[in-house]
Amino acid sequence: MRNKEIWEINSDMVYCAEQNAQALRDFNQAISTLYALEVSTYSGDVRNTSTHVDELVKTLKIDFADWASKLEMTRNLIFGEAINWEYVADLLAKLAKEV
Repeated sequence: MRNKEIWEINSDMVYCAEQNAQALRDFNQAISTLYALEVSTYSGDVRNTSTHVDELVKTLKIDFADWASKLEMTRNLIFGEAINWEYVADLLAKLAKEV
């Protein structure tokens, strides 16, 4: 695998790649869905719900964007600590020279 360099040498990201790929996809999907729900919360037409349901959602003070933000931070903690940041910095420096 060519991109092994991006992960720390002893990282489980490499050795459990299939499970980690699925977990990352699940995080990404949940985050995208929560942000979409936040946008649609302001438009009952999008969700095709009654005014009563819209008022209930507002009463519950459900902040989908806050949930999404917390999931993003969690994703970054889980996957970010395994990244070989020196390698990423080298790749960015190489990219800067190409541009």
